[in-house]
Amino acid sequence: MTTEPKKTSILKRGLFQGSLAGGILATVYMALAIPAVGILLVISNIPAGKAFDALLGAGFFAICAFPFGIIIGVIPGILFGALGGFLIALISLPFLKNLSKFKTALIGFAFGIVFALIAHFVLSPGLIDQNQTDTIMKYLPYLFWIAFPSLFSTIGFTWVGLRILQNDPQSSN
Repeated sequence: MTTEPKKTSILKRGLFQGSLAGGILATVYMALAIPAVGILLVISNIPAGKAFDALLGAGFFAICAFPFGIIIGVIPGILFGALGGFLIALISLPFLKNLSKFKTALIGFAFGIVFALIAHFVLSPGLIDQNQTDTIMKYLPYLFWIAFPSLFSTIGFTWVGLRILQNDPQSSN
């Protein structure tokens, strides 16, 4: 009987925990973002006296947005989470004998920050509308597509790092 942790089990655990975290956090984000967009639609139409029409539009938007949110949010969240969890496990693999749950959580956090920075530098230049005069509205696409998902993914990858050594007899909890 060997006391060395099974490398494949840690990789599988990273893959599973990553996909679980990605799916849950993408679903939570979708459940928060869709009503927030609806509320923003209603609030922005109050000065024009079209609040009731906007309320109807927000309801129809929510009905249509949830199925698309699954396709463009939850499924990619599961896939990115699985890939991230696998990579966190792969990064942790050479250091398994010296890692604690706290250290793997730091690896997950660092991976989440790097992932968020890459997304920021690659995707954000076109998302800030310089023609918009309202300060918050000019950043709304950036907040919706980059900032808040980056926050969620960093939290998720930190959780994956924390859970990657679960039930591992070699880890120094």
